[in-house]
Order: sequence, then structure tokens, then C-alpha cells
Amino acid sequence: MKDHITIQAQKTEAELEALIEALCTIPAPLGQEWARAEFVQDWLNGNGLTGSWIDRSGNVIFPYSCNSEKYIAFTAHMDTVFPETEPFPFVREGTIAKCPGIGDDTANMAALMLAARWVVQQRLCFPYSLLFVWDTGEEGLGNLNGVRGLMEDYADRIAALVALDGVYPGLIDGAVGSVRWRIRAKTSGGHSFRNFGSPNAIERMAALIGALYAQPLPDAEGARTTFNVGSIAGGTSVNTIAQACEILYEVRSDSAAALNAMECALNALVRDAQQRGGVDFSCEEIGLRPASGARAEGQDALESHWKRAVQAVLPGQEVRCTSGSTDCNIPLSMAIPAMCVGAYRGGAAHTREEWIDCASLSTGYALLLHLFHSFAQEDQQFL
Repeated sequence: MKDHITIQAQKTEAELEALIEALCTIPAPLGQEWARAEFVQDWLNGNGLTGSWIDRSGNVIFPYSCNSEKYIAFTAHMDTVFPETEPFPFVREGTIAKCPGIGDDTANMAALMLAARWVVQQRLCFPYSLLFVWDTGEEGLGNLNGVRGLMEDYADRIAALVALDGVYPGLIDGAVGSVRWRIRAKTSGGHSFRNFGSPNAIERMAALIGALYAQPLPDAEGARTTFNVGSIAGGTSVNTIAQACEILYEVRSDSAAALNAMECALNALVRDAQQRGGVDFSCEEIGLRPASGARAEGQDALESHWKRAVQAVLPGQEVRCTSGSTDCNIPLSMAIPAMCVGAYRGGAAHTREEWIDCASLSTGYALLLHLFHSFAQEDQQFL
């Protein structure tokens, strides 16, 4: 027999699909989330959820007070990885809906909007007050600015954070940290024939890239460390000795110590490249996402609520815990309980072929409602 939450989720499925499609028509490149923010705030007001505001970081904040000075924050990020400012086409093929950014994180944005309305309509009472947050700057070089600002503004009043990002039923409870750099090489250049033999910025940068890819990885027990040169630009023409070249380079690890070791290795390799002479190298940090700190007291209690929701909706389904790079990186680095879960099924995230299975939406939404219902069953603060 279906429980009342599952029935409610199924009744809301068509509205959830329509809301996802409406959000997909609003481009949200990094740093240009304002149009989606205005849409979310207008939708909240139109559905009787008054009292929201847009904060200094561009986040939409809707508080739900339960007579507690401590909050559990529920977040979904508004930005997408795509730079376009014109709407993408929304394509429906059976139960599959396709649009760049439709899953990451538009579907979760919409689910959180409807869940906020459900919580208010149900007049649920929680041991903590809630903050519903549609945040900015999660993708790329956004540096998690939205959640950084949230944690700064609320300081020690955030008891826990739950980010909606990705697909169900998995759970992210570890932070993969990352550091991003812009590395530049500059020299005098010249004509490819008359000045042959003069230092070439592209050639020297290529040598540095080779050295980066030949470096050994840190030996950090239980940690995974990666690196990547993701972009290269430079030169003037085919018959010009390149005066300038630059690359974007990142390292990732779920170990803070490994990140530090990789930064030291990078600095040493750049120094070696500089010492060859004739080319000036510079290295600028352009992004930092912290790795996990010590496991927070209350982390297990927080995760138990998602596991409870999964068992209520998908009995027997295993909840696999992994590490990832999400809005949770900030609280996890501060030893504040946090987890990242999702409310849909889909794939091809960060590509123009991204898709979601609309048949999964009612299940994902039911998981989210059961999560809130589980929190509401607590009669005292548990974190």
C-alpha cells in the first residue's frame, strides 16, 4: 500500500516536470544567476512562501522558523557550467527530457522549491529551524561562493547542511578538495625564420606540461589524488615564435595533505622551468575548494535520515557513500555535518547531451519529502 507521501509525490509529478522545463528556459551561466534567482523568489511569493530575500552572494534564502537559533540548510545551486545566455532547446523523447543543465542542478532546484512549499503547507515542526537556499557559484571557478557566503553570514548557527546535487540514491559525505591555477609563460618571441632559436613560450609551456604529467602522486593512505591541464592558449601565428602561453591547471584530492604536497610539487616545477632562462613564468591561484576536515560529530546522525528515506521509498536499496566536489565541501572542511543527495535519475551531466528520466521524478521527490518527514520525527536537537 502506498504511503501518503508517495501519493503526494505522484500527484505533484506533472507540476515538477513543468517547473523543471520553465527553469531550463532561464540560462544561468556562472556569475549570471540573477534571472533564476528572481524566478525562484517570484515563485515562492506566488505560492504563499513570503519572507525570502536575495543575499549579498546572490543566493535566494527562504527561512522556516521552528523557534531554534540553529539551522539546517537545504541547498540547490542555480548556476550551470554552460556560458550561453540564450535558452537551450528542451527536448522530450518518451520519459527522457534533454537540455544542458537539466539535471545539474535544475531538477534538484525545482524539487527543493516544491519541497519548501510542502513543508510550509504541512506545518511541520523540526528541532531546528530550516533554511531553504538556492545558491550561486557552485560550478567551475565559482569557488563555491554562494555557500561560502552563507556559512560566513550564519557563522555558528548552521548545525548541518544538506545539498541537493546529483542523482539518487547515493550519498556524498566526503569533500574532494581542489586547487586551480592559471600558469603563464612570457618571452620576447620573434620571427620564426630570422629569430629561430629564440625561446618559444609554447615550447617551454609544453615542457612544463610534460613535467607535470611525469610527476609522482603523493602517497596518502585512503586518498585519491588527480591533476589535469584543462585549457591552453597562446601564440600569434604559424610564423611567429610565441611570446605568450597560458594554461589552466588543477589538482584534486580528498586529502588536504595531498593537495599541499601537489602545490609544493607545482611550485618546484615552475621554478625549474624559470631557471632555464629566457622565459618568465607566473602561477596564479584562481580557485580553491577545501577537502574534508575531521569527521563531524553528528555526521552519522545526519546521514541516517537519508538512509531512512531511501528504505521508506526504495526498500532494500543500498545507499553508497562517496566523496565529491559539491557545496558540502565548505561545511565538511569546518567539521560541520553535511551530505549531498539527489532527487532524480539521469546522466551526461556537464555535456550538451544531458538528460533526466522524468519517470524518476516522483520517486526522487518522495525521497526528499521522506527526508523532511524523518527530520520532523526528532523531538530534540540531534546534532
